[in-house]
Amino acid sequence: MSTSRTLALAALCALAPAAAPTPAVAQGRYQAQGAAQRHFQEGDALQARGDRARADGDQKGAREAFKDAVSRFRKAIEADPGYVDAYARIGRLYYDLDQPDEAIPLLRAGLKRQADSVDLQFWLGQHLLRARDGKAPKPEQLEEGLALLRQVVGATDRFPEAHLVLANHLYDTGDFAGASGHYERYLAANPDAHNIRARLGNAYVKQQRHADALGAFRRVHEAKPDDVAVTINLGTAHFNLGQYEDAVKLLEAALKRDPNRQSALFNLAQSYFQLGRFAEAVPIYQRFTAAKPKSFNGWYF
Repeated sequence: MSTSRTLALAALCALAPAAAPTPAVAQGRYQAQGAAQRHFQEGDALQARGDRARADGDQKGAREAFKDAVSRFRKAIEADPGYVDAYARIGRLYYDLDQPDEAIPLLRAGLKRQADSVDLQFWLGQHLLRARDGKAPKPEQLEEGLALLRQVVGATDRFPEAHLVLANHLYDTGDFAGASGHYERYLAANPDAHNIRARLGNAYVKQQRHADALGAFRRVHEAKPDDVAVTINLGTAHFNLGQYEDAVKLLEAALKRDPNRQSALFNLAQSYFQLGRFAEAVPIYQRFTAAKPKSFNGWYF
């Protein structure tokens, strides 16, 4: 899964009463004081340094800065155990550092202090759903993680990545209608995520929503006109709508770039057949059958 690991953690909500707020609250956000605030600011600066290093391709420097930032945020929590923003920052940093086992107990502790924190819910959900040593999460972790992310998307639009995680899970379990809705929400916030839009197109195809699939694949093709798989998807979408001339143009173009792509061969032959261009269809069918494919992404008529 390609989720973005760098998220802006927005302010926690809930204004306290004006008189004698405890803990201190200002401008709608919990305000740490003294040593806790100082440690948090140091952690914030180190996290920013790590983000810059990663953007520059310095992965080692980024990891070192992130580890130092975790240390500062932990000190902020030691100075003020109610500093929920610090828990959330550590959740994000441990995600970058791929250390879910360290993150999970700390995030649970934070949620005991503020159970409705969507920031903590999001990061705990992400860590619970993360694979460990190449193994999928345990069933109980999967269920808890998904439940947390459902809470997040029901409460805020600040974490579109939660929609992506839910969409991928639903797609992989065959709930293509449910997956489509979450992909759409994710793409509303990330319109240039072309690979995700292509997956949305596939989800539409699974539901036989071929006009919607055509629209999705067309947008991806506009961004990636030389991508063979994208070209085949768009050609196949035209085929599914009975637009065989358009399908032929695209599938022929795909085969010029990849002459042995089996799905393009089969769907092009099918398009020729539907157009009554049998003399052109036969050699394409022969090229397809010569490969003796065991499986392929093609559509029978």
